[in-house]
Amino acid sequence: MPAKKKVIELSCRHDPKDPEHLLCVELSSLPDQAARAGRSWKHRFSDLLLIAVVLTLAVVQINAFRNKTRPIPASDVEVKIAASQSAVRVGEEVRVSLLYLNGSEQALSDPRLILKLPNSLNVRAVTGGRWEPEISTILLEDIFALRSGEVAIILDTLSIDEATVEAVLEYRDSRGRIYSRKVSALMSLQGAELNMESFARYYSPEGDQIGRGPLPPKVGEATNYTVFFIMGKILSDFENVVVEGRLQEGVRWTGFTPGGGTTLRFDPVSRVVTWRVGDAHAYFESGHDEDIKGVVFEIAFSPDASMVGKEAPLIDSMAIRGREKKTGKFIERKIEDITTHL
Repeated sequence: MPAKKKVIELSCRHDPKDPEHLLCVELSSLPDQAARAGRSWKHRFSDLLLIAVVLTLAVVQINAFRNKTRPIPASDVEVKIAASQSAVRVGEEVRVSLLYLNGSEQALSDPRLILKLPNSLNVRAVTGGRWEPEISTILLEDIFALRSGEVAIILDTLSIDEATVEAVLEYRDSRGRIYSRKVSALMSLQGAELNMESFARYYSPEGDQIGRGPLPPKVGEATNYTVFFIMGKILSDFENVVVEGRLQEGVRWTGFTPGGGTTLRFDPVSRVVTWRVGDAHAYFESGHDEDIKGVVFEIAFSPDASMVGKEAPLIDSMAIRGREKKTGKFIERKIEDITTHL
């Protein structure tokens, strides 16, 4: 079999010592055209396939790197807020849920929820993150790619000022760029309730007798009870507060009002007792029991035969009313009747 022919490539130059001689160096030795034509097509296809795979992997890695380092589109990160109720009274609690979703291919680093609350709302508890009250911020763990989470907040309503809950989700990408997404929820805060206690006593809480006459009451005899009207704790300022109640049949106004009674009036015709409280201040602003107002007066009850063995009413048609200063709304509330059930 004849030997394969080869094409030899040379690089030549004149010898500087003897210009008539050439100095040559072999650059390469390659199979000639005929030899190349005889190479297996299978081997050539394998080489091309390997090159294609390498190039594809390189493109994938380049794109992955770009995706992890490019700015995060705003549409890839979602934040939603929802309140347990759209209308709430002062003193009630509100539960707020903050839902977040990282739909990007990057982790959100150093995420935090910054709360912006009006003075009417106060954070009582937070779950799903670490609450930092000094900076009004909830710190979260890193939010990995394609992950979601939820933060639950319990708020107390302190007054009837504006009630917009605003939250800003702030985070960083892999290159330290800072982003933020803002959401808000508007709630309608309704007026506060007027609260009071009213009851009749024959004995004091310490066991001292403060009533007079037979107990239980007897037909044809008078039993005197001491009646207490006490303002309850309210969470908003009121003005022109008035408490009224009507004495039932068999009940007599004695006129005895321990500690004074300049704000008490009794109308013998209508049999209505009126306590003009005047201004009533929000308890949470002062926080002192001495700011809670009350009056004490005495009544005499003489039952008839039809009342024997029954719980007899002493004062009924009781109500408290007044105007809330911040809203100007007139608030009225019915109060439970006072009976001989001590």
